Amino acid sequence: MSQGTRHLCIEGEAKMNPYYFVFGSNHEQAGSYVKIIATSMIKARQLMFEEYGDKWDSGYTVEEFEKARFCVPLRRLNSIKES
Repeated sequence: MSQGTRHLCIEGEAKMNPYYFVFGSNHEQAGSYVKIIATSMIKARQLMFEEYGDKWDSGYTVEEFEKARFCVPLRRLNSIKES
């Protein structure tokens, strides 16, 4: 194991979960959202930063996204999946 890398020993594979990210009004994708399938919100945020930089607004779990109220109908962009 390399210096600074931590691994959790969990039997089986880590569970992948959906996370949703919406764009702020200062982004060309305003009014859109991205679904990211990842093992954690931390990993999902990392993937979002890698793909879109810092111009998005908020990240949500499934439960949070389903309860959220948005000012405009959101358009879904391509999903991203952790490899």
